Amino acid sequence: MPKKTKRPEPISAEQSEMDAAIASLGSGEMEMPDMDAELARMDRENPLDAVPETDDSEHDTKQVVSAALAAFKNQAANEAKIFQDNTDTEYWFAVCFQNRDQKEAFLKAVKWGADDKYLDGQKVAKAMGIALPDGKRKFNTGEKNRSMTEIGIIPTKPKK
Repeated sequence: MPKKTKRPEPISAEQSEMDAAIASLGSGEMEMPDMDAELARMDRENPLDAVPETDDSEHDTKQVVSAALAAFKNQAANEAKIFQDNTDTEYWFAVCFQNRDQKEAFLKAVKWGADDKYLDGQKVAKAMGIALPDGKRKFNTGEKNRSMTEIGIIPTKPKK
């Protein structure tokens, strides 16, 4: 009696993308992205550049994994700080007068703009000769995650 073979499971979109990536690596059809250029575009250094190569592949692999893990942890901490900075509401204060005439007279006297209700604190500090600590913030650029096939890293069809 012939042995029954189990039907293979259907390939998911992620598996087929991975299969396409593996297949195209050895065929010369795929050009690998320039990771250093991508990291430079994101204003980041490649954390693996700091890992020295030795003749001990086991040691080198451990060092690469350690550097990658440290980079992921650092990125997570940075993202937490960016989130905190971008959701912090304690970055402003109010100055109140008894009426509009007083407010406009004050703003006119300090030459910050008589009709402005909200003022840029950096401009006010500069006008007053006050040095502020660096306040550079990173904002979400709205980029979305896309598959490697969508962005052209993995070809959708093999070249012939």
